[in-house]
Amino acid sequence: MQGTVDIKVWFMYAEDGMDIEILYRLIIRQNPWWADGVVQSAQLPKRNLFDEISTRLYDRFILSITGPRRVGKTTLIYHLIHTLLEKGVDKNHILYLSFDELFTREEDIIETILELYRNRVLRKSWGRQNVFVFLDEIQYIPFWQAILKRFYDLRIKIKFIVSGSFSTEIQKGKESLAGRLFDFHLLYLDFNDFLKIKGFDMKYLSLKSGTSEIEESYHKILLHETEIKDNFYQYLAGGGFPELLEIPSIEDKQEYIMNAVVDKVIFKDLPQALAVKDIRLLMELLTFSAAYSCQLFEIIQLSKHFKVSRETISNYIEYLKKGYLVGTASNYSASMIRGARTNKKIYVRDTGLRHALMRYSEKDINNPDISALSIETLFYNLFKAHYNDVWFWRDAAGHEVDLVVRIGETILPIEIKYRTSIPARSISGLLYFMDKFKVSTGWMVTPNTFRTEKHDRKSIHLIPAWFAATIINRIETA
Repeated sequence: MQGTVDIKVWFMYAEDGMDIEILYRLIIRQNPWWADGVVQSAQLPKRNLFDEISTRLYDRFILSITGPRRVGKTTLIYHLIHTLLEKGVDKNHILYLSFDELFTREEDIIETILELYRNRVLRKSWGRQNVFVFLDEIQYIPFWQAILKRFYDLRIKIKFIVSGSFSTEIQKGKESLAGRLFDFHLLYLDFNDFLKIKGFDMKYLSLKSGTSEIEESYHKILLHETEIKDNFYQYLAGGGFPELLEIPSIEDKQEYIMNAVVDKVIFKDLPQALAVKDIRLLMELLTFSAAYSCQLFEIIQLSKHFKVSRETISNYIEYLKKGYLVGTASNYSASMIRGARTNKKIYVRDTGLRHALMRYSEKDINNPDISALSIETLFYNLFKAHYNDVWFWRDAAGHEVDLVVRIGETILPIEIKYRTSIPARSISGLLYFMDKFKVSTGWMVTPNTFRTEKHDRKSIHLIPAWFAATIINRIETA
């Protein structure tokens, strides 16, 4: 697969309606493999999600791929198309359409295109042989769920694969297409994806919660310590956008993030999808989230600061969450109801996003006071990507733990101390939590220290950040 194709549909209208000939030429441009059977795609390794999705290409269910802007959803689609062609699927039986830059939002556009596809391309093979229809950035088309549901229920041999950069619209699809749709999430690159693209494959590592397994994995990976450390700092600085791997300077990376991600979501996606009225407030809340990532926030205080109602603040934070820009974390409690009612922490969904919004230089990012929050942000996002239940913990007496993760039936408390010295209170907070909740193992993420401390029957593993980021998706409970 060589090169890339800029995929955009620009619908043009004549005075008496849509010009079908122009539309047909645009569809052909979207599907260049119709001419030679070759898919033009970015030369990137397949994401881990590819294998999971490809196993469902031949069942009836509609597949959806959701995730932030610029994380590789279109590239993933190209990989799926390339695989279909390799397996012998007729090149004319694969249709791709991107709705990212439409001038029109007319709800019948999908049906219009499918009818054109049927009459001009498939002809007699319509309904007789399997057809694969990829609809990229589907959220821009009104009532797309009803249209796909109608085709699905007709039992025509069409396999729909849709993508979206806005979670709410796909969620609506999941509700109205219940029993007909499987949803997959493609998020920012995690560190293992990043290493894989850079040529390092860590599949040989496995980890259980026991001390010997951690030590064994650490000594294996030490052979590549220098390279992995270098890549970890690059990943921390630039974040998890695949295209940033080809952009060397931190300034250019940040310009890319602001133009291709932040501006598109803040000024286009959210206003169009949710009729957001105060774009200034949306941007200011996002900047606040970057400045105070992984810090406690109170709705009432933000309401006073921005001089808007508490309801407005709550709504706008939800908008940013739906645009995959921020997240919130609850306080861990044995009672999930009580935990949900306490104060929350806010965080941005990617460290590169944080650094771009704050316009941090490379020197700033290496400052321990700045990097400490970025490291905590990074690990919250890495754990959240692999384990759904991630909290922080703080009690009324001031004891606290940065992250609490449920892995299977096990609770793992994690303290992030990205400094040369480790204060005694950091260990004491972990030990207090472990005593209170009857937990035997905890982690402390450090810059370079690796050792295990025994406290009665409890084990605290001090683990370098670069190593911890590598093994997060391989933790198995003993």
